[in-house]
Amino acid sequence: MNLVDLFLVLLVVSAAVGGGRMGFVARSTSWLGLAVGLSLALLLTPLIVGLVDSLDDAWVLFTALAVMVAFATLGQWLGLNLGERARGAVHRRVGRADQIAGAAVGGLGVLVMFWLLIPTLVSTPGLIADQTADSLIARAILERAPEPPDTLRALRQAVGQDRGTVALGGDGAVVDPGPPPSLSGLDAEALDRAARAVVRIDTLACSRHQEGTGVVVEPGLILTNAHVVAGGDELGVVDELGRSFLATLVHFDAERDVAVLRVEGLEVPPLAMAKAEVGTIGAVFGHPGGGDLRVAPFRIDELVRARGRDLYDTVDTSREVYILATRLELGDSGAPLISDTGDVVGLAFAVSPEDPEEAFALTVAELEAALGDAATAPNSDPGPCL
Repeated sequence: MNLVDLFLVLLVVSAAVGGGRMGFVARSTSWLGLAVGLSLALLLTPLIVGLVDSLDDAWVLFTALAVMVAFATLGQWLGLNLGERARGAVHRRVGRADQIAGAAVGGLGVLVMFWLLIPTLVSTPGLIADQTADSLIARAILERAPEPPDTLRALRQAVGQDRGTVALGGDGAVVDPGPPPSLSGLDAEALDRAARAVVRIDTLACSRHQEGTGVVVEPGLILTNAHVVAGGDELGVVDELGRSFLATLVHFDAERDVAVLRVEGLEVPPLAMAKAEVGTIGAVFGHPGGGDLRVAPFRIDELVRARGRDLYDTVDTSREVYILATRLELGDSGAPLISDTGDVVGLAFAVSPEDPEEAFALTVAELEAALGDAATAPNSDPGPCL
């Protein structure tokens, strides 16, 4: 047991004692009030932070957190007061049973809250992430319970700070890509060849799974996004036939958001890479949600020089980026753009938070530069979890 385990045991015992004193009804309604408060906070946070969106990201996120805490506290207080009013009648009838049930609900509530917070805790740099990843209780919960939602990512999405936005160079004009094309232009042979070269990636990082897509561009060599494998302890690859392989990280580029993986025994014909022009149509091959392969038509509507920050917000970056008219989903990160000639012309890395039919992809120039770095100055450190 480590510090997280010891702290959690103390919280569970404390909550159980408090729950026993309150009784089942009061303890249950307090947790219910907390859940309702958090739900309302997620709905109202975008409206409230809109009043301070002119401030920097740190203050916007702080405001969002303050809203979450305030609504959660208010909800729990209201739930507790409601439960206390009903407790008298219940306690007189069941007495001891009410206390035992209250203690159980109190302890269980702490474990549920910890389950919800695991993705956030393991994403916090430093001691907290390390202790949570090594926690015996965290591992036991994750082995028996469903994978928890990423509450920190949900909060960032609510305030519009989720990773995936880019700052555009040039005149800074907003590009409206228009609706995606209805057809990709790929014939049956090109579709089949591309499908064989596209793989699903499952990364185990800080006790949680990160899913994405990759493409074979050289024998046994796969390109994907760096954020798909960031902090990865174990990299898994699944091919079109459902066969699973372990992958080795060859190169991790947090500035370009590109990772190069090597897989032994993956006998898949690689796809060639080629540059594309604005107006090129094709298909994005991805595994949204870690599910089956999905093909989404795309059109390149603009080529821009995008300025931003690296994955860890430590250095400024500048990349060649395509603005696409297409509809992508979570899990399409690292999905290749396949032109009507069957070549890889880019790698999807983000979806616009303002328009679900607008996405961003790295150009072949960026991919070739990452492959060059992988050959001359490889970096096999996956970095910390995101």
